[in-house]
Amino acid sequence: MASISSESIDCRYFEDLKSMLEWSGSDRLQQSRSPLRRRHRFANSLTESKFMIAHDYCGGYKHLEDRNAQGYFPHPTGYAFWVRGFSLADTYLYFSHSRVAIPPISWTNACHKSGVKCLGTLICEWEESVPDARLLLTKNESGVGYLYADALTNLAVYFRFDGYLINMETVMDDAKQATELLDFVAYFKYAMHRALGPETQVIWYDSLTTYNQLDYQNCLNKTTYPWILASDGLFTNYSWTFDQTAESARQAGPMLKRSLWTGVDVWGRNVTYDHKWNIGKTLRKLAPIGTSVVMFAPVWDYEELGEANFEKNDHELWFTRRDPDSNEDVSISRAIRPLPAPVLDTPDLQLFYTSFSTGHGSSFFVNGKSEYDKVWVHRSIQTALPSYMTSSSFYAQQYLQKLYAAGVMTVAPDSYKYSWTISYDYGFYGGSCMKFTFDPYNRSPYHDILFSNSRPAVFESTEVLSTSPTHKSNSIAIQNRLLRRPSSMQQIAVDGVFIAPLFLIDFCLEAREMFSIDVTFLKVHKGDVRVRLSGNWIVEYERPDDSLNDYGGVFESQSVVSPCFDELPTDPAKNVFDALSFDADISGSVLGTWVRKSVSFQIEEPPQSVVAACTVRSRRKLVPRFRINHIDMSCSKNFTGTLYLGALSLYNSRRSKEQEATATPSVMQAEVITPSIPAPVRVTSVSLVDNPDKPKSKTIAWANDDNAAEWLVYIDGVFVGVATNSGWLVSVKKHDKSDSDEDKEAEGAPVIHELITKTTAVADDDDAASSDSSGSSVFVALVRIDVVGLGGSIVKGVELPLEFECTP
Repeated sequence: MASISSESIDCRYFEDLKSMLEWSGSDRLQQSRSPLRRRHRFANSLTESKFMIAHDYCGGYKHLEDRNAQGYFPHPTGYAFWVRGFSLADTYLYFSHSRVAIPPISWTNACHKSGVKCLGTLICEWEESVPDARLLLTKNESGVGYLYADALTNLAVYFRFDGYLINMETVMDDAKQATELLDFVAYFKYAMHRALGPETQVIWYDSLTTYNQLDYQNCLNKTTYPWILASDGLFTNYSWTFDQTAESARQAGPMLKRSLWTGVDVWGRNVTYDHKWNIGKTLRKLAPIGTSVVMFAPVWDYEELGEANFEKNDHELWFTRRDPDSNEDVSISRAIRPLPAPVLDTPDLQLFYTSFSTGHGSSFFVNGKSEYDKVWVHRSIQTALPSYMTSSSFYAQQYLQKLYAAGVMTVAPDSYKYSWTISYDYGFYGGSCMKFTFDPYNRSPYHDILFSNSRPAVFESTEVLSTSPTHKSNSIAIQNRLLRRPSSMQQIAVDGVFIAPLFLIDFCLEAREMFSIDVTFLKVHKGDVRVRLSGNWIVEYERPDDSLNDYGGVFESQSVVSPCFDELPTDPAKNVFDALSFDADISGSVLGTWVRKSVSFQIEEPPQSVVAACTVRSRRKLVPRFRINHIDMSCSKNFTGTLYLGALSLYNSRRSKEQEATATPSVMQAEVITPSIPAPVRVTSVSLVDNPDKPKSKTIAWANDDNAAEWLVYIDGVFVGVATNSGWLVSVKKHDKSDSDEDKEAEGAPVIHELITKTTAVADDDDAASSDSSGSSVFVALVRIDVVGLGGSIVKGVELPLEFECTP
């Protein structure tokens, strides 16, 4: 019997510099295709601190976590570490004890889709690394730079990640060499910025000094000051005191202290500050000091508290943790301000999209239907999660109080109950969605039913059953009956609007410009629910820009604006004007069915106050922009119950009306603006090609498509996985009929799909299968590759036969 197995594609990393230099660059399937989404910062971003998350999970490159670039379909347990707090972070550091740690493609993709920069690591530690540390000072052919700085830069360009941490926990031959490392770091920074743009980072870890001593300073002083100047930032060791860090911030000054990264160890090794469950206390105390922060090893709750309890513990650590003595909010999110949601920003379009995927699940859903009913893990398809993951969020409460004071929300924020959580019961694309539950009366006797984490047992029936309303049934019929309790008429008679903030976002539009919001949802209860977009007019300076794009290419010259805004009214009055809002009604009448609604809006002319402010001053031109800065859920009092949000996108084309009239409709136009029309992207041909890294394996290959986010792979009509590049590595193996699945999986990569309907019959039939003298056989399997577009639409490819050779 033959089987087609997904071949494991081990992540690329190097244990020494020599092997890195000899690397030929053949790991195409590990190249990230996901560009770094834009997330503009706030009005005071020049001085506001940044937040970095450092991985450090058991040395990195863990099997069944992130080592296989094609993900795990199936995964043995379904448990895997993932980052819940990307909405708070600027940067993610994949830390490993390998000499050169290249972030696995799964982490680079997940970070970029959430607007987070992803860094690798260059580390020299202990005595055996001294020869490699010396090699770093090897000059390149030009004699003005360094050979290994160029090689490291080429790695970042090829695999498309965003920088490095340099961790030199060893000594050089003498102080002269240690001082020359400053030149290496400065050149390395220059090479990275030249190749990948100014957003890349080369950060120095507080360890080796210019006196050639391994001496952790834990602060910025005369010993570490040269390193922060040569690099993009200094990452201090963890054993600091608050007085020491405050003095470091004072020495750095208001501009440089953003480049001073204070290391905070969640495990609390050799530290005096609060850690583990109380790490949020430490972050709050650091906030007034103003340095940037690296939170090292947040995987603590996954390692120490257990994989099975990770979802619950991690949500508490990031968003809901309270001090058991004082009841004070000590979660991480209380100390870190959320950043805007990620926006794909190109000269032709602006797009925000999320499917609320966490990169794993107990089923894999495609267009709301389960295509794969086993647990799986694939970090690459994690998408942006809400900026506000709980109603008790400090910044969410600030925002709601502002809306209440302005009369936008007519009921006080603390007078009703609502919650939203990640649900793995359903999904539109991927393994999860967002589950919203609202109780505007705040005294529902059926709170345990409405806020249950269990999935409704019945979706189709709307018949009122005879079961007693006190029976804890999860059926929709029972929940609908609960809504008709005697007190409901009086409550509904009181007009009220409730708002749940989801995303802080930065979506910039011109006057008279069209944009669309696309919402995919599944309702369990009737009632009025809307997606609300809010924003305001701002005035910004226009300037020409020929900056590099994410991967080193130069975009066409275009007008861009200052990358700063603030959702709270802290900007100067002359630059912020009256807020506007747009509502997309997703109430509908269909229950138990995924519904997709697309609503288009046009930005009106700016008010006179904005026009008056846009007078030409000096050599710069002031221009009006409308900036959408929040995406909310808005409910009326006639909605009490549950709604599942499967996907959300916000889109606009940057083409002028003249360009639109003459141009062929773009992929994104067909996909997002008119979702009923299939996007013109599809795979029409596939082939089998050799893989240089896996001689006994083959790659199913197809044409690349820049408008594809990823591809769904089917063999003989059965879903086998998600490809993030235009190729899927497979191997064909012959097994005895008596072999169990466990025996087959023990050989290496998990068996993805047994071709029991066609392949097995052909391979076992001497008349149907062709064989050569060695005993190998050739059989045919039908392969289909579906395209997942950048805006979430899924277009079926053509199903084509491929001949696979099975060697005994």
